Amino acid sequence: MRLDLTNLRAVATDPTTFLSAVAAQAIRWGRLGTFVTSMQLLMLNLLFRRHTLPAINDVRSPVPRLISEHSAAFISLFLTVFLATWVSGIGLQRRKDWGRLLLTGVLAFLIAWILANLALFLTPWSPLNEEWFPSFKVVGVVFAAVTLGLMAGLAALCGWTIKKLVSPAIRAEFESPRPHA
Repeated sequence: MRLDLTNLRAVATDPTTFLSAVAAQAIRWGRLGTFVTSMQLLMLNLLFRRHTLPAINDVRSPVPRLISEHSAAFISLFLTVFLATWVSGIGLQRRKDWGRLLLTGVLAFLIAWILANLALFLTPWSPLNEEWFPSFKVVGVVFAAVTLGLMAGLAALCGWTIKKLVSPAIRAEFESPRPHA
């Protein structure tokens, strides 16, 4: 099977193709994320009536404790983000400028979230800290390297997409009337 890169070049250069591809992905990821986070909230409400997970007192790191104590808030935050992604994809598909601006905001939030998580690697609770994982030093370093690489790649992809969404060629796509098919 031969890989044909002509479609990839078209997506990167043609504003209409780029917007259609980004809109389709935003709709897919938004719909999937909305379903998953809705199920998580449902499970949390059915299993844990107080909206918190059992207390984590034996862990030295405050991060797992914070997440467990405010799990409903974190899940609700991401439900909102996924709903915004889904709605922005629909707006992009219909060439509404608010869809472009909303997706730009969602991607900027995602970059901020990634940077906040990257900052955790600089804390004493990082997987690189030998005190936490003395027998898993190699695994911790590999885990951290892979995680940092994936986070940096995702942040770069979000930044590139934002740059494309605010470019004059894409903005012009929203200003000109679309021909009816």
